[in-house]
Amino acid sequence: MSTNIFLVRHAIKEKRKGDVSITAEGIIQAQATAGYFSKLMIDAIIAVQRAKITDYIAQATNAPVTVDDRLRERRLGGSA
Repeated sequence: MSTNIFLVRHAIKEKRKGDVSITAEGIIQAQATAGYFSKLMIDAIIAVQRAKITDYIAQATNAPVTVDDRLRERRLGGSA
């Protein structure tokens, strides 16, 4: 039995501080990502925080979501 782990970054968000909505392009990204995962057997979703893309993937896969506060996003350079 093998375990596959997928890392997914959030979709494009509005450029404001705080809890902001994803843009129209971000919605397209989230829907495409959910479509990809809907074809796979996903047992669980573990998230840094409850992002909108998480909701799209969870709905497409019927997988339970756990938010794990031990996980943190890191900015390692490059453009935002």
